Amino acid sequence: MTLLLETIDIKFPKIRKALDGEPSILVKKGKIMEAELKKSRLTVDQLLSLLRSKDIFSLLMWTMPYLKQMENCL
Repeated sequence: MTLLLETIDIKFPKIRKALDGEPSILVKKGKIMEAELKKSRLTVDQLLSLLRSKDIFSLLMWTMPYLKQMENCL
């Protein structure tokens, strides 16, 4: 199954977008993007908890966290 998905991913870039999705910008210039959090079904507390688990204690330390990069933490 994994091999099949990897082959499709390589041969068909448009399908890759559907399978993997687009990354969501959750924090922009130190401000939480509330609309993106709602789309991602995250609360502010969950976001802050994920950031703390990555040793980020201030939103100004990380200006553009993407959901895709933090997905494995959920």
